Amino acid sequence: MNIGELSSATGASKSKIRYYEDQNILIPVRNENGYRHYTIKDLKDLQLILALKKSGLSLKDIRQMISLKNRETSVECQEDIKQFIDKQVNLISENLDTLTKVNQIFQKIQHIVTASTGDNERDILDLLDKISDLGGKTK
Repeated sequence: MNIGELSSATGASKSKIRYYEDQNILIPVRNENGYRHYTIKDLKDLQLILALKKSGLSLKDIRQMISLKNRETSVECQEDIKQFIDKQVNLISENLDTLTKVNQIFQKIQHIVTASTGDNERDILDLLDKISDLGGKTK
């Protein structure tokens, strides 16, 4: 398939697809005439890239995941995948915890604003400070 067909199949813009190619995350074959030819494997890789990006992984981590996915299976490969996945599970768990806390605070602010008579600015600022505290310690 060509880039337009891949774009239609995934919802990714042509420029985004080219960007992933420039970043060596998606690597299609080229025909004799130099045109890109995308295979079902490329389609699946792009869908994985988009899902991982949507879940918050960095392009560096996505590149590593795609590289591990496309490597020949071996004991070394399995250990690399285990280490990578362990790291991602820990990061996602931390992010989920933070997102849950921020969501709970936003819900409190939403309730205050909905029920507000206009004199709750201090309550809202205090809640926003709680979100700031989630950002980590200052040195």
